[in-house]
Amino acid sequence: MYIRSVHLDKLVILIVSEETACGLIQRAHSYPQIKAIFIVPRTKFKDELLAKWSDYVRIVLINELATRMNSFKSRWLRNEFERFHFDLFNTTESIGRTSSDLNGEFLTSQYLIHVIISLTPSVKDKDEFVDQYTNALKKYNPGLLKDVQEFRNGYTPSYALTYYTKPTFFFKELNMALRTRNVECLFLFRFFIRDIFDQLTQKQCQHSVRVYRGQRMQKEERHLLEQSIGQLISMNSFFSTSLNRKVALQYLGDTNIQPQTINKTEMYEEYVLFEIYANPECRSRPFAIIEENSAISEEQEVLFGAGAIFHLKSVHREDQGNGHHPIWIFQIELANGEEHELKYHFNRLHYNYANEELIKLSFSSFG
Repeated sequence: MYIRSVHLDKLVILIVSEETACGLIQRAHSYPQIKAIFIVPRTKFKDELLAKWSDYVRIVLINELATRMNSFKSRWLRNEFERFHFDLFNTTESIGRTSSDLNGEFLTSQYLIHVIISLTPSVKDKDEFVDQYTNALKKYNPGLLKDVQEFRNGYTPSYALTYYTKPTFFFKELNMALRTRNVECLFLFRFFIRDIFDQLTQKQCQHSVRVYRGQRMQKEERHLLEQSIGQLISMNSFFSTSLNRKVALQYLGDTNIQPQTINKTEMYEEYVLFEIYANPECRSRPFAIIEENSAISEEQEVLFGAGAIFHLKSVHREDQGNGHHPIWIFQIELANGEEHELKYHFNRLHYNYANEELIKLSFSSFG
């Protein structure tokens, strides 16, 4: 079968009729490359029971097929690029210790984001960004130049969320820069980051929400989170979640254990679902339902600003039955960022780098 020859990291979508669906769904679990099965029925939702056989089965009308496939592909690629990095802040440590040896990475990420969105905007910011990436891509990846040209011609601040949710190299580069604290790259992206924050603030949820985020992570990372219950966690990149628990679980991938097809990376990965409660009165970072602005409009997406801080409340393991990986459920709650120890150390950084010109000159010290 051709699918056996496809690399495990590739994305395969099957399009099948009702007549062939039953057998294919049962066999599909043996192929981790298959991320989704689209069933095209003869009549509208003729057999909805088919969709209950697997989380990654979708029933799609023929006139919706292209749109739904593109939407799924875009979201899957975003999910692959959006594996977030987190920092932890231990609130029980002595306040007298310096930020250089206490929670330093947490504070550095927080302050970098604060600096980026606080810099005075310039009409030249976008041109500087486009020129830098045009020169770089001409040398290393000319195939992406069309994305840069389209961005130059089409981008305005009101389209920040639309461009962010497109599966282009912009999305990948921005989240990589946030995760790795690449100061030079973040400085180029400063206008884009600020525009996204502005749109999230304008669309800020006015009521509490419960949202979900599925994520595969290394066992060591999961264990670190488990040992940090009661502490603070910060997501370094923009944090994409869904109001729909099932959508979040879909992007964990197939939880079936297939020893004959598992790769080395999967052997050390675990399945984690974050259940997140967010109250809009906690304003550490803005968060909003972005469905109207998103390039992917079917997922009830709620996006949190980069650097959002949460309380780690609890964790439990949810077994899925024989032949399935368990899922670790972490319950987290949006924090207000005003915890005494955190505010103390943040204010010390702000005191040291209060002047904008000094901030620019000192960016290299954060790298």
